[in-house]
Amino acid sequence: MRVPAGNQVAIFTTAKGNITWECKVDTTNEAKAKWAFAGLRAILSDNKDNHLVSYFSPPATSKSLDGSSITGTQLTI
Repeated sequence: MRVPAGNQVAIFTTAKGNITWECKVDTTNEAKAKWAFAGLRAILSDNKDNHLVSYFSPPATSKSLDGSSITGTQLTI
């Protein structure tokens, strides 16, 4: 990822997690099914593998170990 102009990096992390997809009935044709994005979960860690933040979506949410959280909109650059 690249930090948009006018902003600065606040933290560097590595992530381990998973992306979940669900097989759902196609709303335009009930005889068919299709894969749909269901969400993701990840643990963000520092360079010593210490758990810093849990990330999950949708919506894009980061939750700190102290219980505080922030939900935002993901940007595509």
